[in-house]
Formats: sequence, C-alpha cells, structure tokens
Amino acid sequence: VDLGLGSWLARSGIALGDDVVIDPAQALQISGGETFVASRYGAHPIVEALDQTGTPTVFSLARSLRRADGAAPGRNPVALIEASSTAWGETDLARLDQVSPDGPDRLGPFPLAMAVSFSPDAASPDAIDEAKPAVDEARLLVVGDLDLFSDTFLGLTGANELFAANAFNWLIEREALVEIEGRAARSSRLVLLPGQLYGLAAVFLLLMPGLAVAAGVWIAIRRRR
Repeated sequence: VDLGLGSWLARSGIALGDDVVIDPAQALQISGGETFVASRYGAHPIVEALDQTGTPTVFSLARSLRRADGAAPGRNPVALIEASSTAWGETDLARLDQVSPDGPDRLGPFPLAMAVSFSPDAASPDAIDEAKPAVDEARLLVVGDLDLFSDTFLGLTGANELFAANAFNWLIEREALVEIEGRAARSSRLVLLPGQLYGLAAVFLLLMPGLAVAAGVWIAIRRRR
C-alpha cells in the first residue's frame, strides 16, 4: 500500500519495502510466519533495555525497512530492531499461506524499526515557518508494523509495551523517562517458538513417561531376583 510518504521518508534516509516480513523460524506457536518475534536490537536509548534483557518484540504483517539513497545531509538513521537471518520480505502478497524466499524477496537480517534525529535546515523542504519558534532538533521514528502497538501484542512479552513507552518519551525529548536499565523479571505470558513447543512436548509426553516405564520395569526385575 502506497501511503504517499516515500519521498518524505527518503529525505530522512529511510525507505519502506513493498513486502510483508515472514520468519517461520521465529513465529509464535499459534500463528504463521507472518507473526514472529525479533530480538536483534541496535545501539539506541529506545532499545537499550531490551538489548540488555534480550526480551523479544512481537511483530505481525510487518514491512521491511532500509536506508534510502539520497538522504539529506546530516540524516543518518539507526536500526532499532532487525529481523533475524531466517526472515525474508515476501513480495507475493496474494499467497501468504504458501510462501518461500525467491526472486525479488529480500533476505534478512534487515531493519523493522528505525530512528533518526537531525537539525532542520532552513533551506530544506522540512523547514518550519519563520514565524514559529526555531527547533534545534527534529526526531523521527519509523516502524514497519502498526500491530506492534496494538493491545493484542503489547502485553505478550512486555517488550512491545516498553518499546512504545521509550519511543514516545524519546520523540518528545524526555530522555529522563526513557528506561535504560533492563526491567526486573515480572509475571507475563509465556511465548514459545514452534521448536521450543515441540521440545517441551517431547520431554513431557515421551521422555518422562518413558523414564517412568523403564523405572517400573527395572524395579520389577529386581524384585523377581
């Protein structure tokens, strides 16, 4: 979907991909590859606490981001969150239930959220009206996924909620409220990847019953002796 922001974002060095990010290896256990977690964080105050704890952020139907060519001088965006190396940007949007990386699909890792700060140039198209107070620094945050801030995903791991709060405080230049230190552990939902879910099932449904049967057989043999 063309939102008409391409040229404006490009001046700040950020471009949106015409794709949907798929990552089956990092998908939630109750969803397809279009709903996944990402825990590759960049060097930025917004995500510093998340990087310390390694808490994954949940994305769904996200678009990939990249550095745009021809950015205005002094505008160097930073990748906040990146998709894993197993992700790709699917360009065949008509069949998201049957996809695989091929052709023009972009392979991970690539940014899912980016931020940039810069000093507005009076000669640039972003210049403010002369009658208004001057702005020393402008800040821009771009996330390829609106669902990241929805009620559905805010409470899954706690990372989405913290990312949203830190992003808001950074944008309005309230750095004192940006959480830098990782949070202490708190009660939250358990989010498992498919491989982790299968591993737990194997332990509780196969390994533990098998050990119990083996112990019973061993005890029976010892008693007969």
